[in-house]
Amino acid sequence: MSAKNYTNLSKDEIYLISRAEFEKQKIVTTPFVQKLFPNKNKASKTVASLTRKGRIIRLEKGKYIIVPIKAPNQQWTPNEFVVAALWMGDTSYYIGYFTMYNYWGFTEQIPQTVFVLNLKKNAQKTIGDVKYAAVKIDEKKYFGIQKIKVEDTDVCISDKERTLVDFVYNPIGSFNNAGLVEKDYYLTVILNNKVKYPSLVTAKDGIIKIEISLRQPPLDKPVHTVVKHFYQDPFTGEDLFPYGKVLSLSLNEAIAEKLKVAISRKDVAIRDYYDLWHIAESGFDFTNEKFIKLFKRKLSDEGYTGDYRKDFGLSADKLSILHRQVDTDLMPVIRADEKFDLQKVFDRFNQVFSDRRFD
Repeated sequence: MSAKNYTNLSKDEIYLISRAEFEKQKIVTTPFVQKLFPNKNKASKTVASLTRKGRIIRLEKGKYIIVPIKAPNQQWTPNEFVVAALWMGDTSYYIGYFTMYNYWGFTEQIPQTVFVLNLKKNAQKTIGDVKYAAVKIDEKKYFGIQKIKVEDTDVCISDKERTLVDFVYNPIGSFNNAGLVEKDYYLTVILNNKVKYPSLVTAKDGIIKIEISLRQPPLDKPVHTVVKHFYQDPFTGEDLFPYGKVLSLSLNEAIAEKLKVAISRKDVAIRDYYDLWHIAESGFDFTNEKFIKLFKRKLSDEGYTGDYRKDFGLSADKLSILHRQVDTDLMPVIRADEKFDLQKVFDRFNQVFSDRRFD
């Protein structure tokens, strides 16, 4: 909160604050002040003076938060969840979107705006030093709400499940039309130690780590892919349990995504080139028309404008890092008898990219 001079309060100003605290008013309104000071001019001047001195904080016209009279100078800031609740008043609302992604631990990024979804208004406001965005939603979307107590105030927030739904469908929060969020903003949410399953191998609960990346939407229709395993009866060769299926990217899109990342990733990772080598060795046709179309679209959406046809377009520094990562990051995690030659990967894909269809 900005520095204010809290000293030299007048008799009327002290009376207004102490009376509000005595009546346990979390906010003061114009009718409340006029009840104390029937003279409208006096009431208006008292409110204006207290606002100027930082002893009350304006929520909106005719509605103010009281700074406790016992608060030390410049050392009190209202809780942003409480402020959001008081700002909404009787309007149905919940605090959600990016504010809750951080609250529930879906991302470590600190929100710069408190998003307040409600049934009445769209508005942007700075209260104290905090930015708030009121986002109007349809009543049928008002669900998955949880009440919590914050400083003796009931505050409505999106519960964990609703927050995850909001994250998937609107990763940053609404108000995109108002330009509150950058179009190319990127978030990754990791739900760790949340999803458990009974392991048939260890006879203990296993943990599934789910990573949801919302950088780009799928371009191709997702497909159901069989998840294979190597758990077989050593005598009969029969599978110990049946294969399952998961919804995944199409093969063309998954490989296009892998190739795009190998070219455009800011911090290079040797695993990308290891994967691409084995994909090429499996006989995948990198020159098929549908694949090239997906690949070029992904690079374009990424904003990449370089020339990748020689060594993936990587700088000398990145090439040096990759060669070091072969020994430090890759060899310790692949089979002991397996060999990997990074230069062969470059040679292979230099040949692939020499096809004029990649121009």
